[in-house]
Amino acid sequence: ATDDSLSKFHLKKVKGSPGINKFEVYHHEEVGNRFVVFLFPSTWCYEFLECWLPGSLFLENSLPPNVISDYELFDGRKEYASLTAGAYYAARFSVTEHLFGKGRQAGALVFMEVHPTYHTPVGVWRVREITRTALEKKPELFDTEQEAQKRIGNILSLSFENYKEKSTILSFKHKQKTLFDWMGS
Repeated sequence: ATDDSLSKFHLKKVKGSPGINKFEVYHHEEVGNRFVVFLFPSTWCYEFLECWLPGSLFLENSLPPNVISDYELFDGRKEYASLTAGAYYAARFSVTEHLFGKGRQAGALVFMEVHPTYHTPVGVWRVREITRTALEKKPELFDTEQEAQKRIGNILSLSFENYKEKSTILSFKHKQKTLFDWMGS
């Protein structure tokens, strides 16, 4: 609840801030958890994508990895993020804290992979802190979304296509027409 409340406080400023103009990729790995944060030029939207890899704490070696996600668009969520639960809000807090501090607005995707080396559940605070640590690093900057996605694919263990298939934000973003699309018609 605290992560959710503080995120909403940050978002009051973030949603009125100028957007970023490059595609930014951040990443960090700790205690068997690999995080990638992808910030892209857009009004505020957010998605948390989570994947437990085979052999990790809650997924047997014989089972295939499964990506789950929760998301919000500019107006936020109406219901609790039940698939990714507290991890969704913990990562969102770190992302909004980062954007608030920079005085910027962006769309954000956070990818979390849980590897077999993760063996002891320690709570969602790890999500907040690993995401925060990633965002404290210097971002890798890209001029195009394709370049950024290729880099993300090289960081993650599971194919980027698996995440893309499950991502509501990526699907929405490529189907949604902008004012510039209509002006060109």
